[in-house]
Amino acid sequence: MKTYDLVIIGLLAALAGVFQVTHGVLGIPTGFGMTVDLVAVPALLALYLFGFEHALWVLVIASLIITVVAPDSWLGASMKFAATLPMIAVPALYLLSTKSRVHFAVFLGAFFVLSLAAFALSGGANLALSPVIPKSLPGGSLILGLAPVALFCLMALALLYVWRAWGAGLRSKPLRNEAIAVTLLVAALALRGLAMVISNYYYAGPLFWGMSPDKLIAMVPWYAIAGWNAFQGILEVGVAWVVAYRFGFAERYGRW
Repeated sequence: MKTYDLVIIGLLAALAGVFQVTHGVLGIPTGFGMTVDLVAVPALLALYLFGFEHALWVLVIASLIITVVAPDSWLGASMKFAATLPMIAVPALYLLSTKSRVHFAVFLGAFFVLSLAAFALSGGANLALSPVIPKSLPGGSLILGLAPVALFCLMALALLYVWRAWGAGLRSKPLRNEAIAVTLLVAALALRGLAMVISNYYYAGPLFWGMSPDKLIAMVPWYAIAGWNAFQGILEVGVAWVVAYRFGFAERYGRW
């Protein structure tokens, strides 16, 4: 990357760090360990102004900052990373599909294979077959909760490779369209909601609260987790989109 790009990534990641440090004041606690905040807004702003690779690096550095300064350390960082990835990956996938449907189809095929592999290697297969096989593998619940996080990380690496290989010439102009932006937001929120429900019940919740998944499921309904994550995603995308396209930051400072 050029020096300008590195500086921009550093500045946006630092802004995410400021939002993390101040989220006790600016954030909204949900009651199950999640706080609605603005930490991911700089990553989405990087997407709208500079593209997927810049957004991913901002998110990675912001996650490292969360690990250092947040009370929940690496646990909160991993959940923030996994929850934000669909918000930047879905628009990037859409833009790639407008350039080459063949490349997009190949990527979707790889994503499908990775999904099946993650499901088979996690406790998910055992849970699905529980009427037939009542005993899950040792640690299956925790691995099931980690599966969405691991899957999104693999998806990000694959998408980064595809973006570097075939992303030249892409423009962010389609993302300015309100209808397209809302459609992509709904798709991203669907992925985020499903992943966060599983991860909160089987990974983050048991480690953070010291409770079993069964107790968490009884205490916190799935729609509360999905609903708060939807609100968080709408807030992040809304703020970043308005700053980029309504306040003119994309025209003034954008590079694609």
